Amino acid sequence: MLANAFLSAKDLDLTERERTALILVLGVLESGEITWTQVDDIDDMDGPDYEPPPGNHFSMAYWLEEGDCGTVCCIGGLAEKLGNVQFPFDDPRPVNGLFFPVAFERVIELHTITVEQAAKATRNFLTTGHPDWNEVLK
Repeated sequence: MLANAFLSAKDLDLTERERTALILVLGVLESGEITWTQVDDIDDMDGPDYEPPPGNHFSMAYWLEEGDCGTVCCIGGLAEKLGNVQFPFDDPRPVNGLFFPVAFERVIELHTITVEQAAKATRNFLTTGHPDWNEVLK
């Protein structure tokens, strides 16, 4: 098997820890260790009685929600959790495009992005420096 040809932390404008965290995220997304949950209404998740479903779940619609029984998180939240790093919400670096998808051909509804799509965007970012959401969401 060929080694992954990921860009360096410097080329990605990341710290080594941030790059490592994203590589860990990619591993989790591609291995099936985390399942997608379609969270249609973020207001429900923000309510005082919300408890994440059992297990670890993925949704680009929510950064990181932890409870006694499980978590729901996006690429950025998962990177923070796995890599013990902190990404600024308004990060001016290119990585922000991975966390907050923009596609010029259509409006992206975050809750519809699947684990497989997130894995492709994360791999794109690590190998090219761009998530290429337009291609991923075709």
